Amino acid sequence: MVVNNAGILRDRMITSMTEDDFDAVIAVHLKGTFNLTKHASDHWLAVAKDGGINDARIVNTTSGAGLRGNVGQSAYAAAKAGIIGLTLVTALEMRRYGVTANAISPVAFTRMVGSAGVERPATAGFDVLDPANPSGVVCYLASARSAWLTGQVLRIEGRHLHRMAGFTTAAVYPSRDGERLHAEELVDGVAKLYGVMPTGLDVNQIGT
Repeated sequence: MVVNNAGILRDRMITSMTEDDFDAVIAVHLKGTFNLTKHASDHWLAVAKDGGINDARIVNTTSGAGLRGNVGQSAYAAAKAGIIGLTLVTALEMRRYGVTANAISPVAFTRMVGSAGVERPATAGFDVLDPANPSGVVCYLASARSAWLTGQVLRIEGRHLHRMAGFTTAAVYPSRDGERLHAEELVDGVAKLYGVMPTGLDVNQIGT
C-alpha cells in the first residue's frame, strides 16, 4: 500500500512565477509521487515475475486545481493534473500485476493551506474542511474490497463523495465536408459547439 500525499505551495500569478518556484512544486508533488510509485511498482512487478500474487494499492492525491485550474496556482495545478495522468497510466500498466491506482481529491484545510496565509473559516457542527474527512475513503481504497476499482479519481467534499469523469466530451462539431476542419467554418462551428450560435428558423420551416 502506497499513499502519495506530500505537497508544498508556491502560489503566484504566472507573470510573477519564477522557474525555481515552479520546479520546486513539480518536484515535490509530481516527481515525488512518481518516485514512490516507481519503486513500489518495481517491487510488485518482481513479486509477480517470481510467481507471487499481489493485492496492492496506490492512492495518489490530486486537487480541484488539477481538475479545474485556479488563479495563482499554475505550478500546483499543473502538478496535480499531472498526478491524474500518472494515476491513469499506472492503473493501466499495473493492473495485470494485481495493483490498483486511484486518486483522491480532498477539499480540506490542511497545514499546507494554512502556510499560505489563508485563515480557516469558523464552523459549527460538522467541519467540512477537516483534513480527516478523506480518511475513510483512503481506508476503503487500501482494502481488498476495492480491488475491482482502478484508474479513478474520487473527490471528497465534506460528507459527499464525487465520482469524477475527467475531461468528458460535452459536444461534437463535425467538419462540413467530412474531411479536415477548416478555420473558416469554425467561425460558426465553434459557436455552435459552445451553444452560443444564434438560432433561427430551419429553411424547411420558413412560411409555417
